[in-house]
Amino acid sequence: MRLDLRKAFEQAINKKVAVPRGDKTVLMTRVEIGLEQLLNQFAKGERHARRDLIEYADKLGIDFLAEHKQTLERALPLNLKVVLDSTLARLSGNVAPAPRVLASPQLLDDDAAEPEPTLSSPPKAEIEPEPEPPPKPGVNYPKPFSQMTPLQKRAWYPEWCAQMEKERMEREKAKATAKAKAYKQ
Repeated sequence: MRLDLRKAFEQAINKKVAVPRGDKTVLMTRVEIGLEQLLNQFAKGERHARRDLIEYADKLGIDFLAEHKQTLERALPLNLKVVLDSTLARLSGNVAPAPRVLASPQLLDDDAAEPEPTLSSPPKAEIEPEPEPPPKPGVNYPKPFSQMTPLQKRAWYPEWCAQMEKERMEREKAKATAKAKAYKQ
């Protein structure tokens, strides 16, 4: 049964299909069509296609950079070359975890037992909780007032919100008047 399934799969992926190419129709296997589509997605910059392509190339032993290694070596500074090499090694799975490096004795903190003084942050101002309006009898509110957004509060409590806005404007006007009087003196 397993051999029959494998044989059926191989026949299906190797089946030739007519593909239009400009004016002509070309016969291609489904594998060839799939690889062309994968390469087109890779060329467009799709990250999943890049990952799949690198994985397939690694399994097949294909080195993408073989042709361009000298050009890359001339173009990249040494530190970027190291980064590129380590990235390619990591992506292909051919890298062992790096050994831990301890700092040299000169860099070690001798008096680590003494905690460094820290600046205390200024005390935060207490925020006065917003007064809640009395609930209207017979109205089913979607959630408690304290959990509503400002838009929901305006929708469910329009009169109360208008009154609060009026009071806020009066407070701001009084502050501005007091500021103007202080400035004149």
